[in-house]
Amino acid sequence: MKKIEFFDCEASFGLRGFKRENMPTTKEEMLSKFDRYGIDYALMRYEFANNGFIKDGDLELCDVIKDDERLFPMWYVMPHYTGEFPTPEELVALMKEKNVRACAIQGASWTVGEFSCGELFNALGKHKIPLLVPISRIPNGYSGLYEILKNHGDLRVILTGVGYTSLRDIYPLLSMFPNLYISTSTYKAYEGVEDTVERFGAERLIFGSGMPDLSGAASVALITYARISDEDKQKIASGNLKKLLSEVEF
Repeated sequence: MKKIEFFDCEASFGLRGFKRENMPTTKEEMLSKFDRYGIDYALMRYEFANNGFIKDGDLELCDVIKDDERLFPMWYVMPHYTGEFPTPEELVALMKEKNVRACAIQGASWTVGEFSCGELFNALGKHKIPLLVPISRIPNGYSGLYEILKNHGDLRVILTGVGYTSLRDIYPLLSMFPNLYISTSTYKAYEGVEDTVERFGAERLIFGSGMPDLSGAASVALITYARISDEDKQKIASGNLKKLLSEVEF
């Protein structure tokens, strides 16, 4: 079987409040794990931005990975109203300057909703910038996600944390919203990958490892051994993410 090229949409590195034994935290440690599991490229988030000073951390990430051709920055984002983060249009201008083509919802204790993020969602949708969103960060879960997608049809959401019991919630949303994509890191329903490809096409799934919190080996195996065509495997493993990033309009 031809080697599948993997481009990870869901990886991070950096110091955090806890560290399991052998958990990679540096860029070099993450690259070593990628080599071991056969992950070729990755969008990378930086834990300093997630748990510390978000704008400073986002900018530092670009400096830390600038000389590595395998790693691409994914910035954490948050509402701008308290002044420590740029307005949505300022954010987009800064992302253009630094060639950052994807972002993720920051993990702090603020509410992901229309009142807090409506302007941000509008700006990201306007410029076709993909947004990584954990389902756990959305109040009311899939009902809350429905409201976001209904109000922002141009917003391209890569949803993470989709568990094996979620297909009855995910399938109606996939049928209604063509800009909703699922990260495969936790998408482990029995034959969930195969069934989703049959119903909605391989284009709606994007490879994510969830590293370092989740197993990169298991994430790669989920796609490698799925009972789908090699063409569909390659779309999920890297093609779909490459397409999304290429469509960003600055």
